[in-house]
Amino acid sequence: EDLDDVPEILASLSFEHQEVLLLYARGLTYQEIAHMVGLKVGTVRSRVHYARKRAHKLIEEKKRAENEKTPHLEWRT
Repeated sequence: EDLDDVPEILASLSFEHQEVLLLYARGLTYQEIAHMVGLKVGTVRSRVHYARKRAHKLIEEKKRAENEKTPHLEWRT
C-alpha cells in the first residue's frame, strides 16, 4: 500500500481505533497498550482487529476506484 494514503485512512477511523492501531504499529503488545490506555486486553485486541479490518477495506475501495478511473484498452480482432 502507498504510505501517502495512511493519514487519510487513519482519519477515517474513530479516535479509539486510531489510538490502539498506532500504538500497535509502533510495536507495543496488547498488554502494554491496555495498560497505557486503561482498557482490558480483550478490548484492545478487538479494537486493533476492527481497525485493521476497516483500514484494509478502505485500501481495497481506493484501489477499486483507481482501477475504474484507469482507461482500459480493448483489443479488437
